[in-house]
Amino acid sequence: MTISYKINGWVWICFFSLLLSISLQWNTGIIPLDGPHDSLNYLNMAESILRDEWLGDYNQMALIRSPVYSMLLAFNGAMGWALQRMQAIAYLLSVGLLAVALKTIDMAGWRIAAVCILCSFHFVAWIPCRFVATEALYTPVITIALAGAIGVIGSVKRCGYPMGFWLMMLFISAAVAWRMRDESIWMIPAAVVFSVYLLWEMRSDKNRQKLDHERETGGFRNQISFFRGKRWKQWGLGMAGIGLPCLCVFALTVWIQQQNLRYYGIPVVTELAEPGFQSAFKWLTKLDSEIHHPYVPVTRKAISDACQVSPNFELLQPYLSRQFDGAGWSRFGCDYMGICNELAGGWTVWVIRDAAASIGMHDTADKAAGFYRDIARDIERGCSAGTVACTRNPTGNMLAPPMKWIDIFRVLKSGVKMIWMTIWLGDLPGTYHHMDAQKPSAELSTRYQFITGEPNNHERTFFIRYGGVLLWIFRMVQTIGGLWILASGLINGIRWIRGHSKISINSNGKRHWVIVLLIAVIISRLAIVSYIDAMSYWAQLRYMLVIYPALMTLICLLLPFPLVQRFHPLSFPR
Repeated sequence: MTISYKINGWVWICFFSLLLSISLQWNTGIIPLDGPHDSLNYLNMAESILRDEWLGDYNQMALIRSPVYSMLLAFNGAMGWALQRMQAIAYLLSVGLLAVALKTIDMAGWRIAAVCILCSFHFVAWIPCRFVATEALYTPVITIALAGAIGVIGSVKRCGYPMGFWLMMLFISAAVAWRMRDESIWMIPAAVVFSVYLLWEMRSDKNRQKLDHERETGGFRNQISFFRGKRWKQWGLGMAGIGLPCLCVFALTVWIQQQNLRYYGIPVVTELAEPGFQSAFKWLTKLDSEIHHPYVPVTRKAISDACQVSPNFELLQPYLSRQFDGAGWSRFGCDYMGICNELAGGWTVWVIRDAAASIGMHDTADKAAGFYRDIARDIERGCSAGTVACTRNPTGNMLAPPMKWIDIFRVLKSGVKMIWMTIWLGDLPGTYHHMDAQKPSAELSTRYQFITGEPNNHERTFFIRYGGVLLWIFRMVQTIGGLWILASGLINGIRWIRGHSKISINSNGKRHWVIVLLIAVIISRLAIVSYIDAMSYWAQLRYMLVIYPALMTLICLLLPFPLVQRFHPLSFPR
């Protein structure tokens, strides 16, 4: 009875922290930002989906974003829910699932309660939910995928309904997360850690060892059958944990491609993945590579060289010539990064697509794909003939120029910057102050109210009023937690080198595997955002919001309590 009371006590703490969080932001409202390439684009796609027109009429904007977030917006509109509340509830439900998953690895109740409290009142619980932006649902989907992976790690030996539930959570959320944004490659390291764990579990199955012992000693046949059955059941579930998420990602990808093939004639998820468009940028970034120019994927000289060898690209020159020196698309890089005489970062993509649309090349998707394919072919021929100088460096892409050795140090420097921004919550001090002054455009609110479902009032909720206090609380929590994570890593590294510490990699060390999984999630996201910050455009804190549930979990897993207790950093005192 005592054990049941303690478990129920921590469950109630988790429940009331989640309930209090949603109640404190219930009337916050949502702000549809006037961003034609972001917020409004998602809303327009959702509007078209609700009219049963898929993503609407084709133009250079129709297939530039993944439709997954817009599909969720359309579903929300069809249900008549308030979008801000739906997004907030989705995040808090993902935190609840994470708490349940942590119990499967025998994490102490007070630690799980601490995870719930920290995640429920963190800035990620309420700031993204106020906007029409993928971060508002990307974070809960990634958190559900993380919970599913942890739940599978904790339930793989049980081989029952809990394992099936966590597998379902994992493969559905993994597919949605993979296709919601374009930079999904950052999820691969965590997927590798999870797959290695399952393979190790199957390899080190104790039931197999018992089966071999029974065979050697001539044990009862029914015992052998029992162990053999359980072994194959566990192998099947283990392979399902690896295969089902991949299959679900593949199925969603194929479905979106078929929808775009049906309506627009090209089988792609977004046109950023269209082979002709990717090939055109690959060859454009190979031009003018002698000079080091981070943040500028395609320089003015590269544009001039491309015009020299590609009659197709030369058609874009009249439009492109008006986009420099702080005018046109260059004003964004000029205002944000001080790069005025070139086209900076990802804005280059929009410039070239708008330039192609200005001469009618985006009348149909097939026509656009052929146009970009011709540009790539022209530049490739010019490079092969030696008409223009081209690098063989393959690292250039539509967001960044080819990397040079010096850029490795730039990425490392950006990594330190992003770690500090993540722990110290970067630009949030100004964000929450401006949120009270920000009001949704009356025109936009009226037009999209059937999608956002928002009430007219926008109250100054608890989070907005006391955002400054919360800011310093989480700064302290993350600073202390981050320092302890670093210290525990150094301590255990030294102890391991000296032979005084052993880290379990078998089934008894499942919490060690969860720690490695959490670290993989955090570091992989840091790596890709650091690359963007060093090579494409200055990164913002919102790119790191997705890792905060993992960070809070890692802190609560590693921090010892009470401090007077003798502990080892990886001994997991309860």
